[in-house]
Formats: sequence, structure tokens, C-alpha cells
Amino acid sequence: MSDFPNIREVLEDGGQRIVDLMVNALQEKGAIFQGGLAKSINSKVSETNSGAQLTISMLERGEFLDEGVNGLNRNVGSRFSYGNKMPPPQALATWTRVKLGNDVSPFAVARSIQQKGIKPRNFIQPSLADGIRYMEQGFEEAGQKDIEAIITQVGKESKIEVK
Repeated sequence: MSDFPNIREVLEDGGQRIVDLMVNALQEKGAIFQGGLAKSINSKVSETNSGAQLTISMLERGEFLDEGVNGLNRNVGSRFSYGNKMPPPQALATWTRVKLGNDVSPFAVARSIQQKGIKPRNFIQPSLADGIRYMEQGFEEAGQKDIEAIITQVGKESKIEVK
């Protein structure tokens, strides 16, 4: 992809746009508490044998928050479900204290989540779709610039002799 710097730039810009859209969507949906998930969302463009690849990554819990998790007593339409496990109460301790006060047990909150599940926040696919539309607009112009640069370089390196 080093021969196509403009296309790489479109991928990098598009990746950052997707990251920003995901973080903004989490914020708008009130799904940011301490910011660990939002801070973990990143994009990376890497070269492959067939070109370049844009990878968006985040903490695993992003998928659960995006799709939601079915509870024992409520189905939210997710492929994820709580079975006989519930979220670890110690992971909810700070959230429980800040949001609900010291009188509420993190164990009770974990049990409630296991029963009711987690509603979907749907922040991944809309952000990806918007980012892809954004990149599509830039690919044509970037590709044209990169191809023109390659043709110009080849033209400078070629020597034609007529005898």
C-alpha cells in the first residue's frame, strides 16, 4: 500500500471517523461511565499481500453493549445470553456506588442484570456504515491521484531511444 499513499490516507481518516462516531454514539446513549470502552476503540491500517486492511478494535464488552445480552427473564434479541452466570459484582461496585449509592449491593445489581439482561445500544453498525460511506467518497479521487503519481514515476524512469 506504500505505492498508494492517498488511498491509505483515506483508510486512516475513515478509521478515525469510525472511532469518533462510535465514541459519540456511546456518549449520546449514556453508555460511558469511566470511559474504558471508549478509550479502547481504535483503528489501524495495515498492509497485506492484497493491499491494505482497516481494523477497528475495542474491548470485548463493546460487542455485548452493542448487541445487548438476553437475561433469564427478558429476551432483548441478542446472540449473547446470561445462563447460570451473572456479571461479577466486584466489576459493578464502583458503578453501583456512584449511580445508586452506598445502600445498594453490587451483588443485587449483578443479579438484576442477569435476570433482565442488557439492552442493545447499537453503536457499531451505524458507525461503520457512516464511515464506509465517508471513505467511498474519497477512494475515487485518492485512487486517481495515486495512479497518476505511479504513471508519472514510471515515465521518469523509462528511457526510450530511437535510432
